Amino acid sequence: MKFLNYLIVIILCIAFAVIGLFNNGAVTLDYIWDKQTLPLVVVMLICFLFGALMMLVLFGAQTFFWRQRARALEHLMARERKEAEMAAIQAEFHADRETAA
Repeated sequence: MKFLNYLIVIILCIAFAVIGLFNNGAVTLDYIWDKQTLPLVVVMLICFLFGALMMLVLFGAQTFFWRQRARALEHLMARERKEAEMAAIQAEFHADRETAA
Protein backbone atom coordinates (compact mmCIF):
# COMPACT_ATOMS: atom_id res chain seq x y z
CA MET A 1 0.00 0.00 0.00
CA LYS A 2 2.86 2.36 0.76
CA PHE A 3 4.29 1.60 -2.68
CA LEU A 4 1.00 2.66 -4.25
CA ASN A 5 1.09 5.96 -2.34
CA TYR A 6 4.63 6.66 -3.53
CA LEU A 7 3.64 5.77 -7.09
CA ILE A 8 0.69 8.18 -7.00
CA VAL A 9 2.91 10.97 -5.65
CA ILE A 10 5.50 10.37 -8.37
CA ILE A 11 2.83 10.38 -11.08
CA LEU A 12 1.35 13.63 -9.74
CA CYS A 13 4.79 15.27 -9.59
CA ILE A 14 5.52 14.25 -13.18
CA ALA A 15 2.13 15.53 -14.30
CA PHE A 16 2.73 18.82 -12.47
CA ALA A 17 6.16 19.19 -14.10
CA VAL A 18 4.79 18.51 -17.59
CA ILE A 19 1.92 20.95 -17.14
CA GLY A 20 4.35 23.53 -15.78
CA LEU A 21 6.71 23.14 -18.73
CA PHE A 22 3.93 23.72 -21.24
CA ASN A 23 2.50 26.70 -19.31
CA ASN A 24 5.46 28.98 -18.87
CA GLY A 25 3.75 32.28 -19.69
CA ALA A 26 4.03 35.31 -17.44
CA VAL A 27 1.30 35.99 -14.89
CA THR A 28 0.79 39.24 -12.99
CA LEU A 29 -0.05 38.79 -9.32
CA ASP A 30 -1.84 41.69 -7.67
CA TYR A 31 -1.18 41.89 -3.95
CA ILE A 32 -2.86 44.41 -1.73
CA TRP A 33 0.26 46.58 -1.72
CA ASP A 34 2.23 45.44 -4.78
CA LYS A 35 2.16 43.80 -8.22
CA GLN A 36 4.57 41.16 -9.39
CA THR A 37 5.03 39.31 -12.67
CA LEU A 38 6.01 35.65 -12.34
CA PRO A 39 6.05 32.63 -14.65
CA LEU A 40 2.88 30.56 -14.40
CA VAL A 41 4.83 27.49 -13.28
CA VAL A 42 6.14 29.42 -10.25
CA VAL A 43 2.60 30.53 -9.34
CA MET A 44 1.41 26.93 -9.68
CA LEU A 45 4.28 25.71 -7.49
CA ILE A 46 3.52 28.33 -4.83
CA CYS A 47 -0.17 27.36 -4.82
CA PHE A 48 0.70 23.66 -4.64
CA LEU A 49 3.11 24.18 -1.75
CA PHE A 50 0.63 26.39 0.11
CA GLY A 51 -2.11 23.77 -0.32
CA ALA A 52 0.22 20.99 0.81
CA LEU A 53 1.18 23.04 3.86
CA MET A 54 -2.48 23.62 4.72
CA MET A 55 -3.26 19.90 4.44
CA LEU A 56 -0.23 19.06 6.56
CA VAL A 57 -1.36 21.46 9.26
CA LEU A 58 -4.96 20.23 9.21
CA PHE A 59 -4.38 16.50 8.94
CA GLY A 60 -1.10 16.52 10.86
CA ALA A 61 -2.80 18.06 13.90
CA GLN A 62 -5.68 15.62 13.59
CA THR A 63 -3.31 12.65 13.30
CA PHE A 64 -1.30 13.87 16.28
CA PHE A 65 -4.50 14.16 18.35
CA TRP A 66 -5.70 10.64 17.49
CA ARG A 67 -2.26 9.09 18.10
CA GLN A 68 -2.13 10.71 21.54
CA ARG A 69 -5.66 9.49 22.26
CA ALA A 70 -4.77 5.93 21.20
CA ARG A 71 -1.64 5.99 23.36
CA ALA A 72 -3.64 7.19 26.37
CA LEU A 73 -6.23 4.45 25.85
CA GLU A 74 -3.49 1.81 25.57
CA HIS A 75 -2.08 2.94 28.92
CA LEU A 76 -5.57 2.86 30.44
CA MET A 77 -6.16 -0.67 29.14
CA ALA A 78 -2.81 -1.85 30.51
CA ARG A 79 -3.59 -0.40 33.93
CA GLU A 80 -7.07 -1.95 33.98
CA ARG A 81 -5.61 -5.31 32.89
CA LYS A 82 -3.16 -5.20 35.81
CA GLU A 83 -5.98 -4.31 38.20
CA ALA A 84 -8.08 -7.20 36.87
CA GLU A 85 -5.16 -9.60 37.31
CA MET A 86 -4.64 -8.40 40.88
CA ALA A 87 -8.36 -8.79 41.61
CA ALA A 88 -8.28 -12.35 40.22
CA ILE A 89 -5.25 -13.20 42.37
CA GLN A 90 -6.92 -11.76 45.47
CA ALA A 91 -10.15 -13.66 44.74
CA GLU A 92 -8.19 -16.89 44.32
CA PHE A 93 -6.31 -16.21 47.56
CA HIS A 94 -9.54 -15.60 49.49
CA ALA A 95 -11.13 -18.70 47.97
CA ASP A 96 -8.14 -20.80 49.06
CA ARG A 97 -8.31 -19.34 52.57
CA GLU A 98 -12.02 -20.14 52.85
CA THR A 99 -11.53 -23.74 51.71
CA ALA A 100 -8.59 -24.19 54.09
CA ALA A 101 -10.53 -22.90 57.07
